[in-house]
Amino acid sequence: MSVTAKALWYIESHLNSELSAELSLDAIADAAGVSRFHLSRAFAASTGISLAGYARARRLTEAAKALAQGAPDILALALDAGYSSHEAFTRAFRQQFGLTPERLRAQAHTENIAPTELAQNGARRETVSDPPELARRTLRALKELAQNGARRETASDSPGGARRTLRALKELAQNGARGETASDSPGGARRTLCALKELAQNGARRETASDSPGGARRTLRALKELAQNGARRETASDFPGGARRTLCALQEPIRMEQQTSTLLASPRLIKAEALLIFGLAQHCPRVGDPGIPSQWSRFLPHLGHIDGQIGNVAYGVIYNSDDSGNYDYLCGVAVREFPANPQEFTQLRIPAQSYAVFQHRDHISAIANTWKAIWEHGLADAGYKALDAPAFERYDEKFDGRTGLGGLEIWIPVRS
Repeated sequence: MSVTAKALWYIESHLNSELSAELSLDAIADAAGVSRFHLSRAFAASTGISLAGYARARRLTEAAKALAQGAPDILALALDAGYSSHEAFTRAFRQQFGLTPERLRAQAHTENIAPTELAQNGARRETVSDPPELARRTLRALKELAQNGARRETASDSPGGARRTLRALKELAQNGARGETASDSPGGARRTLCALKELAQNGARRETASDSPGGARRTLRALKELAQNGARRETASDFPGGARRTLCALQEPIRMEQQTSTLLASPRLIKAEALLIFGLAQHCPRVGDPGIPSQWSRFLPHLGHIDGQIGNVAYGVIYNSDDSGNYDYLCGVAVREFPANPQEFTQLRIPAQSYAVFQHRDHISAIANTWKAIWEHGLADAGYKALDAPAFERYDEKFDGRTGLGGLEIWIPVRS
């Protein structure tokens, strides 16, 4: 059983625990049999989201469902969800769902809060580099459709036009969903289409020959509002984060599917001397940040031209990791002492340490699978405990940066 699967089981088993400490990251890591640092890395590598964010969203989702059913005591819900006050709970609730606990309880439903599909591929496709054009086109089309529909649906209209409008919406959602592939669309757009399809289906069930057109007009107004609000929020600078917050706030349980794991050779244990790494660094908000290849392309012209460089080995160092899955990534080389130039480069001292050294033999594009396998079972199978310290990828002369072939090593700091 993988580390992430153990964590998911534990979270679901303790969502309703009276002791909020039982869903702390330390408690989850202890149940999974690894360190908090190890679990955070494994969970993010497997799901594309942070463990802390997932646990928080699951608790808030269960609270939202209870409020929709009329739960009378909001403070009790807040305490059950791990918040020390009504104010802290309200702040987190509004950030997650875009409305207050009181408002959700008053409306008595969660229909305007679409469920997330963060498991597996969805979350990994949500990056700041995803193209927002398709989502904006979808929103524009919906706005136009809603406006045209609203002009047709008056008190004297029969519901036939409404049904045709709803059928068109359903077709739009279906066609859009077929066109949404991993290579050309953000996950937020796909979930928007899923929500619209559900809205169209629900509307179609309501609009029958005996219905008055009032429901149709309300449906169209809701669609128009959704399109207008979405269009205002979703710009090139903030999509798809806004889409996830607006349309995908409920966090349903992630189900880990049984998949063929990446095969790992047994790691070597190496005691290494201290390293001085000098190179180009950037902050990464998630595992597998798509900006890393371009970061390497900016660094490579400096390779071999840095004063005091040791050998022809390059390092990709992951450090300053936190519980939310954020980290810093440094492309660099080992040096005898830190040079003065380039001034924009970062200096990183890595102390002497013992490392479990794993081989990655596939194309560089598959490196995320090797990282995932290491965190999920590689370290545990080898009997090592990871330390909260810099880990790195080591690229020697055999690696071909032009083809992405040649292999590399992944060094994980462990207790000796």
